[in-house]
Amino acid sequence: MRVLRYLEPHKADLLEVDDPKAAPNQALVKNVCCNVSAGTEMAFYRGTAPQINSEWLANGLWVDKPGNLTYPMDSSDPDVWWMGYASVGEVVEVGSELKGVKKGDIIFTMQGHKEMQIISEGNFSIVPAGMTAQQASFTVLAVTCYNGILDANIKLMDNIVIIGMGTLGQLLLQMAKLSGAVVACADFFDERLNLAKKLGADYVINSSKDGELAEKVFEVFGYAADGVIEVTGNSKALSQAVRCVKKDAQVTVLSFYQNPPDNFQMGREFHSNRTTIKSSQIGGINPALSHRYDDERRMKASLELIAKMDVDSLVSHNCKFYEYPEMLKTISDNPSACKSVIIEY
Repeated sequence: MRVLRYLEPHKADLLEVDDPKAAPNQALVKNVCCNVSAGTEMAFYRGTAPQINSEWLANGLWVDKPGNLTYPMDSSDPDVWWMGYASVGEVVEVGSELKGVKKGDIIFTMQGHKEMQIISEGNFSIVPAGMTAQQASFTVLAVTCYNGILDANIKLMDNIVIIGMGTLGQLLLQMAKLSGAVVACADFFDERLNLAKKLGADYVINSSKDGELAEKVFEVFGYAADGVIEVTGNSKALSQAVRCVKKDAQVTVLSFYQNPPDNFQMGREFHSNRTTIKSSQIGGINPALSHRYDDERRMKASLELIAKMDVDSLVSHNCKFYEYPEMLKTISDNPSACKSVIIEY
């Protein structure tokens, strides 16, 4: 089978490896499609991911470690989680000890860009009847956003600002509207804002044309926002997010910043307005809600949400697997032209 390989930063190809073999407690899956994570995948493709030269220790600290990860790297290595984690495939062989799945089932699994996958108990979900493989490939993105909605603690009729209208921003918009929020969406690109309007945004703000963001938020809502969700991936947006919220309000950050925020004014709005900055990360559920939510409920709810949302409008490109090394260059060089990219096998 073929797997994706990064030879060095900005250079990828496909590598032939042996087909995997399923153990009795596993199943063999032939991939149908996979959704591309433009943030994480691009960071490793470009060689800018912090993990390349730093390490996350068991005590929760990050420490500098030059050469922590090296090239080449490929998606057949089970430790290489960053080369795709949104695969949908058809089960072609089931081990005698694996329960809950049968040959012919369509499943979602958080595994990488390769033609065949091995699944075992607890690392896959059956795709609901009536949902296309392309739609199902949004599952992990939906889980990420649903987790963000839980962290943001949105209330009915809250005025919410979402900064960054890529795929995650568009999913967050639809979930926030389902939660009963009034939503203003901010981005630099009119195409993304036009899509946000189509998907239900109450207000759209082009941060490069419409004036200073916080002042525009005051204008459209009549006062500061009840909450902000920041999902640009650009640390410069954090200061603007803090300026947009009311006193004692929260900024929920889904972004993984690769660089520290420039000129973040700790002594201004952040201090005076007692702003909370909350990190939302898929590896954990809000502790205040852990008695009500677990990974199973979060996954089930996310699949139900996909059925309620428009995810097909979030796809800008479909490509065959053999075309993906070249598509990586397009995503990296011109990210504003790409929404979700779906790889077909």
